[in-house]
Amino acid sequence: AFIDLILQETGSTKVNYIGYSMGTTQMFYGLSQIEKTYHANHMNKFIALAPCIYFEPTRYDEYVEGYDEIRKLGINVIGGPNWQSHVDTICATMSEKWCQSAKYNLHTEPQPLKSREWYTQITVSDQFQEYDPFYTYHHGAEMPLISPGLDAISQVPIHLIVGSDDTHCSSEHAKRVQNEIGPAVKSLNVIEGFNHGSFGWATNEEYVNLVLEKLFDDHNTLTSSERVGIEED
Repeated sequence: AFIDLILQETGSTKVNYIGYSMGTTQMFYGLSQIEKTYHANHMNKFIALAPCIYFEPTRYDEYVEGYDEIRKLGINVIGGPNWQSHVDTICATMSEKWCQSAKYNLHTEPQPLKSREWYTQITVSDQFQEYDPFYTYHHGAEMPLISPGLDAISQVPIHLIVGSDDTHCSSEHAKRVQNEIGPAVKSLNVIEGFNHGSFGWATNEEYVNLVLEKLFDDHNTLTSSERVGIEED
């Protein structure tokens, strides 16, 4: 809807989309579903900052002891408006690891628990699969893959930019995404010294110039009077 709004307000025919973290996941999913019928007609290119589909290695028991327990506590949003009281509950009933994680999220943007569950399910199962609200009950069963998959993306040019020190969505995982998508990924750049959060506030010249280079590296790039769509974590 926001792409339609930008096009309507500006009179442009296409936008550049810059996504960060979860904003890249949303677009990867969208492109796999409706690229040919929608995105190819409305998007010029997709720049993915700290691209995320696969997370750092996570075991099934960590999922059960973590997000599954948080779900059982009736918590639906990480870092939501009642998060301080949720932190107290988590620290009283769960392990020290999850207590510290909950405290850290006092200082982050709210995020649906469902998104954390989905990322972890994908990582544990090691495949780009649909979200399963009953994941622990289905453990051991093979869940349906997202169809069409990443290899169906073919028309919107994609540029991946990842931090060398990102342990959340690493450069190795970015390479995996690149391989699964194929030729639509036009470049993968690694910025030395960047971690996952660095993209949220970085303004240094190397980073800014790299993004601008990807925006203006071909003859189909939007004019300066047109807008850039941004979706972030």
